[in-house]
Amino acid sequence: MSNSSDLWAAGPPSGNPYETRSGSLIACYVVTLLIAGAAVGARLYTRGRIQHVLGSEDWTVLVAWVGHPSPPCHWLG
Repeated sequence: MSNSSDLWAAGPPSGNPYETRSGSLIACYVVTLLIAGAAVGARLYTRGRIQHVLGSEDWTVLVAWVGHPSPPCHWLG
């Protein structure tokens, strides 16, 4: 059984210098982006269709979500 400090060790998990974690990074990024998009969509739907009140803060949330920075390409290996 490995101790917890091994989880934070530098380098690839198997010791293979050519193995990267770019697939995991991309998956986490996409999942987070989809969850945030669902939250923004639910907010806009609720405030626009149900409450009929869209304020400047709602448009700001949309602009912030659309204009979020994407991960730099060098992160992906």
